[in-house]
Amino acid sequence: MSKNPFTKSQTIILVVLASLTCLTILGLGSIVIHTTVRKQATSSEPSIVPERPTETSTSTPSRTSPPTWTPTSPPTRTPRPTSSPTPEIMVVPLGQTGERDDPNFPIRTAVTVLEVRRGSEAHSLLSSWDLSSLHEQNEAVAARIRLDYISGPKHEMMSFNSFSFGTVYLDEIALDYVGFDMADQDQRFSFDAYPPFTGEGWIAWEIRKGAELPYLAYQHLLIGVSDYGLTLNPILFELE
Repeated sequence: MSKNPFTKSQTIILVVLASLTCLTILGLGSIVIHTTVRKQATSSEPSIVPERPTETSTSTPSRTSPPTWTPTSPPTRTPRPTSSPTPEIMVVPLGQTGERDDPNFPIRTAVTVLEVRRGSEAHSLLSSWDLSSLHEQNEAVAARIRLDYISGPKHEMMSFNSFSFGTVYLDEIALDYVGFDMADQDQRFSFDAYPPFTGEGWIAWEIRKGAELPYLAYQHLLIGVSDYGLTLNPILFELE
């Protein structure tokens, strides 16, 4: 039989410590079990989530649409033309007068073709230089013109000369300008004047021998209308 190494008092202390150790272990276990059961019980209860206060939306008030007004009898409006109207062409018989306000200058004139000559009768009116430059297959045509300068600027002279005339055939687009000079400078159509004024003079040009006479076109400074983008609307005069 082995001998106990502890004394009696030591043995009692060990027994007491062992008992305390068991009690501590048992107490901690019960605490863990109790805590777990309470957690399970707590988790089984329905969770209550606090509701957020509902925000009142401040929507923009809708505008009241303006009252509609329907006229009892709507006014009719004349439709605007889609393009500029074609200017009316004035054709004046030989010996009669064509009168018109110029579309580009603030003047009003009346023009009359008084007399027409061609061939040898017209050649006698030309300067020797123009007569010598006349093509052998052509002949000259001369027209005596009367101009009535009716109205225009009172303090500015206007020039009237052969630059205001041209010849044209209705079946052709080309507009030829007249430019022959007279042998007698006093006979040529060339004036600087204030209104009112009346003057007469000759203008001349060349055409093919025996050809039909063209129309004589008149508009103030006709020779520069196309060059400066002005309105072209001449008066046409018959020459026969």
